Amino acid sequence: MKHTYVSPKSYLYTIMHDAMHTLCIARFPQYITDSDSLSFEVEAKQIASFGDYSSNAAFALARIVKEHPSELAQLLAQTIREKNDPALERVEIAGGGFLNFFLTPSFLYTTLSRMQIVAQRPIKSKRVIIEFSSPNVAKPMHVGHLRATILGDFLSRLYTHQGYTVIAWNHLGDWGTQFGKLLVAYKRWGHKDIVEKNPIAELLTLYILFHDKVKEDPSLEDAAREEFKKLEMGDVQNRALWKWIVTVSLDEFKKTYALLNISFTHIVGESFYEPLLAPFLEKLQAEGIAQQSEGAWIIPLQQEGLPPALIAKSDGATLYMTRDIVSLSYRIKKEHPIKILYVVGNEQQLHFKQLFALNTLLHITDIPLEHVGFGAVLDTTGKKFATREGRIVSAQDLIDQVIAAARAVVSEKQQHIAAQKKERIATTVGIGSLKYNLLKDNRTSDIIFDPQRMLSLGGNSFSYVQYTYARLARILKKTTRIVRGRPNSLDERDWDMIKIILQFDDALTVCMDTSSAHQLTDYLFLLANKINAFYEVTPVLSDDNAGRKAARLYVLRKAAHVLATGLELLGTTPLDQI
Repeated sequence: MKHTYVSPKSYLYTIMHDAMHTLCIARFPQYITDSDSLSFEVEAKQIASFGDYSSNAAFALARIVKEHPSELAQLLAQTIREKNDPALERVEIAGGGFLNFFLTPSFLYTTLSRMQIVAQRPIKSKRVIIEFSSPNVAKPMHVGHLRATILGDFLSRLYTHQGYTVIAWNHLGDWGTQFGKLLVAYKRWGHKDIVEKNPIAELLTLYILFHDKVKEDPSLEDAAREEFKKLEMGDVQNRALWKWIVTVSLDEFKKTYALLNISFTHIVGESFYEPLLAPFLEKLQAEGIAQQSEGAWIIPLQQEGLPPALIAKSDGATLYMTRDIVSLSYRIKKEHPIKILYVVGNEQQLHFKQLFALNTLLHITDIPLEHVGFGAVLDTTGKKFATREGRIVSAQDLIDQVIAAARAVVSEKQQHIAAQKKERIATTVGIGSLKYNLLKDNRTSDIIFDPQRMLSLGGNSFSYVQYTYARLARILKKTTRIVRGRPNSLDERDWDMIKIILQFDDALTVCMDTSSAHQLTDYLFLLANKINAFYEVTPVLSDDNAGRKAARLYVLRKAAHVLATGLELLGTTPLDQI
């Protein structure tokens, strides 16, 4: 009979719910319904005297039944003890009502043996759209796009691992009045052969040149509006130029995505929705939802405590908001998702509040819509990356910096290996360090981009976790066959590591709940610390106790699998040797 894996934390949640239900039946029957839906915490403890897990359930129940938490804790503990659950060694009460749980070794080892650590099979009905990256055509991806790209890819991998069918959506900024300016600049000062050699940089140069020239000749603004109007009306020359600009830009973006090992289900520009915009606006105007204000069209949102949403300028041009609403409607009809995540910087909070309010007002969908905001990426002085001589510090520049830093480290430490392999390791370590660093802090916080610090073997870093994984891989390669062994011969250090391994699924659950990655990096760092502390003082391969040796190798293989899976979810590649 195949047993389903349940983490110790989830198992204890079930025990607590059952205990509260049983207690309420016996002592507080009028609160049974309330207690069944009660929210409380079960958290892992790192200090042995506090147990393996602790719960505040008695405090949560006290708010309902109006009894003292310490008395309820006594009653709950007694209820649990009467069940004689084989998973529990004992239950203690501390801190005026906290319940501390001590788990039995047999339960821990059996649970470890059931832990598969593999991705769940995707379920077609569990479709989620994750929008991320979304760079602007004809401009380099900047650090904000880089953080969005890496965070969005992590969430895509996480949702896939948890059994969702993920639609990774790249919403390209390839439409809008800025293209009128670019068309004017290209026609007046651009050269196709020069642009083709370095498309993004040259197109940005032309765009910046337009803004310099318009200071001297304001009529260029009128020329830009005229060029964009011609583009919207289908002018053959402008359409051909625009398509070429989009193509050469996307080719450059794809090189960066390939280097980062990131892919998308759909790469769809804002221009895709252009044919749908006029009918949509006409419908809103006819129904009186859209109102005219100083020539422009708005949708009032004061009832939601928000400023009005501007959906069309006085010259009839649509905006990012208009295209986002139409895009949302299109995605719902085409993909039938159960949830949509927008991975976009914190500075767009108002935009998404307005978008979600418009969704409710227009009755587009009732599925959850979430703005996954994130903070800025700062330089080593703590300031935002500035433009230098009119050029943006691009995402590719930063990627090149961290790979170069990794190359220097690998060249120094691995002088004996072939140049090709050295370069492959440097790229893997550099990209891995970049991703890990952009994911390890709270996503809403600003973070520092420092290539040297990213590569440090100390602290919570990719290099440290990777080093730990490679250490385990070396041990495991020296064994031919790994079996469960005899857990009764394991000591406290072994059990401490097992308990940490069994917290992996709980870390992923918190990442899902918060749309964040730092809980996983914190977990991997904690596990790596436990492994290294264990490794320094505990012989494994030289152990003459065959049963204990087998059990320890079994535990280390689980630990290695968890580290590898965690690194892969972060979008990094675990190496057996560095």
